[in-house]
Amino acid sequence: MLRFRGDILDDLVTPMFHRKGAWTIRATIPLVLQPLMLVAEPTNIKAVLSTSFADWGVGPRRLKQFGPFLGLGIFTADGHSWSSSRGLLRPVFSRHQVSDLEFTRRHVDRLLDCLGGGENSSSANGWTEWVDTMPVIYRFTLDAATEFLFGESVDSQLRPGAASDRRNVFEQAFEASSLGVGGRMRLGAFYWVLNNAGFRRACRLCRAYVTGFVDRALGLPHKKEKTSQRGLFLRQLSEFTQDRVLIRDQLLQLLFAGRDTTATLISFALLCLARDPVAWSKLRAEVLEHSADTLSFESLKSCAYLQAVLSETLRLYPPIPINTRQALRDTVLPVGGGPHGDQPVAIPKGTTLTYSVYVMHRRTDIWGQDAAEWRPERWQGLKGGFHYLPFNAGPRHCPGQQFALTEAAYTLARLAQSFDGLECPDPTEPIQKTLGITVQPTKGVEVRFHREA
Repeated sequence: MLRFRGDILDDLVTPMFHRKGAWTIRATIPLVLQPLMLVAEPTNIKAVLSTSFADWGVGPRRLKQFGPFLGLGIFTADGHSWSSSRGLLRPVFSRHQVSDLEFTRRHVDRLLDCLGGGENSSSANGWTEWVDTMPVIYRFTLDAATEFLFGESVDSQLRPGAASDRRNVFEQAFEASSLGVGGRMRLGAFYWVLNNAGFRRACRLCRAYVTGFVDRALGLPHKKEKTSQRGLFLRQLSEFTQDRVLIRDQLLQLLFAGRDTTATLISFALLCLARDPVAWSKLRAEVLEHSADTLSFESLKSCAYLQAVLSETLRLYPPIPINTRQALRDTVLPVGGGPHGDQPVAIPKGTTLTYSVYVMHRRTDIWGQDAAEWRPERWQGLKGGFHYLPFNAGPRHCPGQQFALTEAAYTLARLAQSFDGLECPDPTEPIQKTLGITVQPTKGVEVRFHREA
């Protein structure tokens, strides 16, 4: 899969299920010795993530694949290490923290300047120049996440051309490390093949940069009266432990999730909205009922069409479309066995199970014949369940789900308030995807905006 040049999700993963005519299959991958299951069945995914949670873990290989970059934390640990990391994260994503849009507002203002000001300012006809917004969006989410976690933003939006700047070196190293880890994950048991000098150097740079924030936090006196949300997580960790490596690894794991998950969601949402001017108009009409100054957690939640846009984008383009678990003991999956696939399946200890919410989210028997169509209106009166898992489920569900949804909702709302038009060069061109740990549009998000005179 590492060298596969097509769309891995549409051209490789999805056809595996269609060829077998089943949503739970035993697979044989060349050179992979241990048992392997491929699953896109809600009942079985529910068992793995929730009802039989204790039978499954990420397994020791996950730490070996991700460890050089992210270390030991919520995404790479099982057992006590995982539960400890989970407990550390809980306070930082409380409702109070997530609903504070103060720092998000400042970074969105900069994003709007990048998209509609300066060299990209509107021409006489009101349209901006064509621009690939994806790098801009990733810089925005990196800036917001670093300020939220570290108390200081890398401010990559302010210096996108300064390649020698230390903060831009970090941005580039972070991207290289993320891509490298994505490749190691796809290699499975042969993760060690992808361990070149460039990857190792990028990982070292990221860890050293974050360690600098840790050292400063550990050297500062703890002031209980501080109320700012900036750097709250780092302050809380430094009060809990003096272990520099533990703090660094937790920060890196949250930074990865905070940057990539939200950036992926915003990127695909813009790409879909740019292909559907009616949807953009509906979104704009809804958010214009609120002023930019009064947008809040509560008002964003009340925007039904905005929430439907996010839900539909996450259905078709879940940030982590493929995930894995390993059986920690002999167990069973509820369905998938027998001649009709309705009997349990015995799973030996050590079995690797790969489940794809991407495939599940596009099943026509669940979502209808238009399952491959982006249509926010389908969410009118529709509720999620284990057939809709953009942020996982069960004890290991994404702790930053509301953070990502709120940041994405606020960003889209501000964009729709600022521009009355959005379009892409070719609305009929299929959206190709590149898979790392998260999924991205292969060709970026080239769009232009129209500002009302």
